[in-house]
Amino acid sequence: MKRLTLAEWERKYIAGPVERFDQKYQMFNRPNWDPEIKDLLKSWSFTGEAKDKPGYTQLDHALQQASWAGTQIALFNTSKPNSNPGVAADPAPGREAARRR
Repeated sequence: MKRLTLAEWERKYIAGPVERFDQKYQMFNRPNWDPEIKDLLKSWSFTGEAKDKPGYTQLDHALQQASWAGTQIALFNTSKPNSNPGVAADPAPGREAARRR
């Protein structure tokens, strides 16, 4: 591996002056300035208007929200020692003994 001098390293890795990034167009900031989006996002959990198009019906939106909520419940229910009774607490009980050898 070639050793670089400080000047070579600076030429290779220093980008130089960088202009400030305008955060206005980030997706999370758009509802703050765009009136079209602001009206749509009266609720932070808005998923879109229900349509007669497959995949966008009211039932599809309900299933999407329910699956998200179920996932969140499962993720945050891990404070118990074994929150899933179908899974063994230690799938390989001899693993610790093997490490000590």
